[in-house]
Amino acid sequence: MRVVIIGAGVGGLFIAKKLLEQGHEVLLFEKNAHPGGLAISHQFKEIFYDIGPHIVFSKDNKILNEMLSMHSAWNKFERRNEIVLEGDFISYPFENYLGMLSSDLNDYCLEKFINNEFTNLIPENMLDFFLQKFGSGIVDVYLKPYNEKLWKTELKELDLQMVERIPSPPFEDVVNGAKGIYSVGYTHQAYFHYPNQGGIYSFIKSISKSYLGTNILHLNSEVEDIDLSTKKVRVNTLGESRQYGFDKLISFMPLRELLFILHQQIQFNRDLIEKIEYLGLIYGVVELDTHAKSNFFALTIPDSDIVFHRLTYLNDLNNLNAINSNKYFLFEITYKNEAQKLEILQNLDEKLIYGLIKTNITKSKELKSLEVKSVDKAYVVYNHFHKRVVNLANEVLTKNDIFLGGRIGGHKYYNMDQVIMNCYEILGKFEVF
Repeated sequence: MRVVIIGAGVGGLFIAKKLLEQGHEVLLFEKNAHPGGLAISHQFKEIFYDIGPHIVFSKDNKILNEMLSMHSAWNKFERRNEIVLEGDFISYPFENYLGMLSSDLNDYCLEKFINNEFTNLIPENMLDFFLQKFGSGIVDVYLKPYNEKLWKTELKELDLQMVERIPSPPFEDVVNGAKGIYSVGYTHQAYFHYPNQGGIYSFIKSISKSYLGTNILHLNSEVEDIDLSTKKVRVNTLGESRQYGFDKLISFMPLRELLFILHQQIQFNRDLIEKIEYLGLIYGVVELDTHAKSNFFALTIPDSDIVFHRLTYLNDLNNLNAINSNKYFLFEITYKNEAQKLEILQNLDEKLIYGLIKTNITKSKELKSLEVKSVDKAYVVYNHFHKRVVNLANEVLTKNDIFLGGRIGGHKYYNMDQVIMNCYEILGKFEVF
């Protein structure tokens, strides 16, 4: 069986490996000059950084061990995540550590949690879910401002599909946490693995090395058209257009782009395709002097007055722990459209300095150096059309031997381990095991 795969990110590379092991013919097309998708890394001076930290963890030990086996050199880290709120640093997840808040905020969050007026609310959106689960105190103080800052969307406009990603501590853990008796939440993320050098892209190199120079992986190759009647894809490689036949096709390309290619053949409503939403990400590195606070892995920042929603300390990930080393931090800022992107980029260095000072990361009014990058499709948005569009697309495309995979291709907010799980789900549909 010949399988065409569109997109050589983690999912495309992994599923190609599995199909080849099963004896199938595989053609893997990647429009960029390198594999990796969102799992690429950039070098800046003496460090590497990703499009957001691509750390490796999983609830499923089998999946975790398989991922670790595909690359030879890993370091293991404790995930020291903190939330910056009104100058205080609160451990993650927020609701387990209310005792770290000021006494007024602690009392407010605890009272609204114990005497939750929304307990009987039947959630219809993400805001409803938060209120029903945690009460208005925790929601008002942290969950609402942070998530609306991240998603650039009011929580009532998001559906309930991400509920399973949200920590759900026992009632007594929240109450005890308000008393200063803390319990670790989200335990499967308490520790993570990361390549010992080269950023997450070294993991991609390990997966893809057997494909390079073969007729399997085709870089600089963009799929322009798919003809369902003849089961052929037309691919443009460096200006040269060729057709390739397929028995089955797996797409990791953005779902909206795929549906626009196919919508006339499958009679998919264009207006519905337009409801598919993505968030872009402005990210990069700030370099500071040695006086920076750095005893954390990542900070989440709900304050709307600060431009970045997350800040990750990069020195540890890069094994750069010398006392006199400069400090490198990865910042992340989401955007919804081009106008919002341009607005954020205007005087970004000043906005970053303001945020770093306000979060007590530094007292310096100058950055030693700065590098800024962006990607237009980093997150998928679970609006109220999401489930309808994705389910309909899967139903129609599967009938035509096309399968959707990955975060951007499947339009699901997957971590890397979930991408691997998703690949196994697709392979199960092939009945190759």
